[in-house]
Amino acid sequence: FLSIFSFLDYKSIQHSHKMLIEKRKGNINNSIKHGLLAIKYGRNVDNTGTPIKFNLGVLEYQKGDIIRSKNYFEEALKVHPYHIGILENLMIINAKNNNYTEANKLIDLLNKLFPYYYSPIIKLIKIHLQKGNINEAKTLMETTNFEHATPIVVKSLNSLRKYINLISH
Repeated sequence: FLSIFSFLDYKSIQHSHKMLIEKRKGNINNSIKHGLLAIKYGRNVDNTGTPIKFNLGVLEYQKGDIIRSKNYFEEALKVHPYHIGILENLMIINAKNNNYTEANKLIDLLNKLFPYYYSPIIKLIKIHLQKGNINEAKTLMETTNFEHATPIVVKSLNSLRKYINLISH
């Protein structure tokens, strides 16, 4: 039995590696094919511990299939419930689909798990601005503690503030 499991493990790792290579090359369909084969051989994470379904979610999002993408992210969350990329991508999908209740729950969870990781907050501010929700963007900027922000985050925030001031007047 050990040799069978070793073979299955090897094939899964091989296909998850090919999935990432094809993803880097921009061959989305081939990447998805290898990701599905990696799962078929019994592994649900790649050799870095990242859920394979997370990568499949990213690929489906790039293809424009938001429903399939969201389903993959939700399945990946079962494997790794605190994966920063899964949580952030689910927040983006929910916010872009006007499901702000769920997006805000994910932002709250991300803030608890990663208090100095500001990327999801900045992305949510941008989504609010794209959708014309200026007051929500302002509120999010005002209620978030950016005390530990890096210079890059501060620069981004300053640009967003300037944009808000420009469109508010």
